[in-house]
Amino acid sequence: MTDLVAKAAIDRKLANLLRPPVIEGMGGFELVRLRLMGGNTPTLQIMAEKPEGGIEVDDLAEINTAVSAIMDVEDPIEDNYNLEVSSPGIDRPLTRLKDFDAWNGYVAKLETSELIDGRKRFKGTLMGTEGGEVLIEIDNQGEAVTIGLTFDLLAEAKLVMTDELITEMLRQRKAAGRSTKPNLTKFRKSPVPRRTDNGNHFRKPAGVAPDRRGRRPRKDDRPPRSGYRGDGRKPGACRQEPLRRGNGHSCLDRPQDRSRDLYPCAHGG
Repeated sequence: MTDLVAKAAIDRKLANLLRPPVIEGMGGFELVRLRLMGGNTPTLQIMAEKPEGGIEVDDLAEINTAVSAIMDVEDPIEDNYNLEVSSPGIDRPLTRLKDFDAWNGYVAKLETSELIDGRKRFKGTLMGTEGGEVLIEIDNQGEAVTIGLTFDLLAEAKLVMTDELITEMLRQRKAAGRSTKPNLTKFRKSPVPRRTDNGNHFRKPAGVAPDRRGRRPRKDDRPPRSGYRGDGRKPGACRQEPLRRGNGHSCLDRPQDRSRDLYPCAHGG
């Protein structure tokens, strides 16, 4: 009989690499689920718990450190990735046959890999297990019916967050003296810096190109917004400028004359 802890080939490979020495070998923890999620930067998601249920933040940090060390040595993932180690959470996945007995009486969603009576998705109250089958009570045209689904045919299974489930989870955490907040730790494997063609310097982010004098533009050098002169006064307003040449008008032909105190006179004098 298989389980839903690791489904894809790469997931099973990573589970076989990490489960014996780290998850189970460190402190007797159990691997609930392992998934390598796709994306621009893949995420390796690991869910773990103690045999009696629950897990502490310090335990997750310890698992995180050990998994990171093994992954760095074995390097089974070529690209950069994120590592996420967490507890299963309230609406936890059900990946082992014993999970359906442990959460007997709570609402769950199940999905099968094959059509069963013309459907793949089932939602109802878990009624335990029997001979390798998961028993679930579903609504059939207003009538409650209990059916059995072969565990090996399940593709996904998880609890549905209800008021009863939240109350039970909080009660268990309080009874065990654990925090009621979800436990989650994350580790990011740093991306490799890209080098330029000559291999001497790391590539820097692009910025604003300097002008011919090697000077980067400042805020004061930007043109004023439409409808304003740049000195805070509306178009048409005039003031006497401190510097005038030739015919008495302000001259801004030279770069050194450009400043916030020099603006052309709109009225010519």
